[in-house]
Amino acid sequence: MNNFVRKGIVGLSLVLLLSACSNGNTTSSNSSSVKDKKTVSETTKTSKTETSQSSTQKQTEKTKQTDDKKVSWTEKQASDLKQFMSSWGSTMGQAYKEYNKESSVNFYGLSIPSGLLEGQMHPKINNEFVEMSWLEANQKEDSYTILTVYSDIETTLSVGGHCYLFTVHKDRPVVLVTMQNQGNAENAIVFKETENQELKKGFNQIIEGTFVPQQNQSEEQVSHQDLDAATRKTIELLKGTYYKGVKGEPAFTIDDMYYTDLVMNKKYKIASIASTEEEQTVYTIAWDTTDFEQRYGAGSIGPGPQPFIYKLVVGIQGKNFALEDLSGQTYTQTRME
Repeated sequence: MNNFVRKGIVGLSLVLLLSACSNGNTTSSNSSSVKDKKTVSETTKTSKTETSQSSTQKQTEKTKQTDDKKVSWTEKQASDLKQFMSSWGSTMGQAYKEYNKESSVNFYGLSIPSGLLEGQMHPKINNEFVEMSWLEANQKEDSYTILTVYSDIETTLSVGGHCYLFTVHKDRPVVLVTMQNQGNAENAIVFKETENQELKKGFNQIIEGTFVPQQNQSEEQVSHQDLDAATRKTIELLKGTYYKGVKGEPAFTIDDMYYTDLVMNKKYKIASIASTEEEQTVYTIAWDTTDFEQRYGAGSIGPGPQPFIYKLVVGIQGKNFALEDLSGQTYTQTRME
């Protein structure tokens, strides 16, 4: 075999060998690529599964935390509220007693809170039925958790009794009030959140632990002494609770420091009381606008704040006199049956 033939055979052999190697590498590369894609897919699937499990676990924990939400009500908080309601009720011309699940108040035939909790009547707020529960270990998020109940129904002389539920709703302290004195077709008792800013503020402070007791009697006496002698003398004559009309609906009170409108639930700190002698004695009660705005908020006075003006009417029930406003309405300190 000549050299030319040998070289040709050798060259062909090299070509076949290189071709075979090339095919082998391609197969290996393809196999590796498929394996890598499978690994990535499995990793992604595992990651998604773990994420889903983590999300489910977090949701379960969140639900459990909601179901196990605890609302605290300590002896100190209960004591602070009792002190506050005694002071606040006095300034409103009202006397409140405390009630609970074991000792309910008979509020115009409905036992509160037991009647609410047992479905005797269904509580309603803002035209919607709501769920209420007594303070327990586990609380539902949408339930109004009742901490305690206060009412003046046993001490009021009229049909205008109040019942206050001190509650927590979605982590927010809420004071609910009703004056409903009869049933209805829905068998519902309607509550609303109190509009009395002083009451709301006091309960919020008690829940937050920032409550400061009201002025003691000696401090009130000092404030009383800041008034001029003529005003103090007139207050001693006039102070008390005044009732409107023949049936004697409570209208306002006058004490050492405040004129309190019982209809609007507003307190006016007395600045002075001037008396003038015309055909009748006329009392003009001026009040502290700064104190009023601090109590009820800026702008709460409204345009042109006016004093309270009453004429003295002698020879009517009460302390042998009555007060008459500019419209001719009389007010006495004794109910006229």
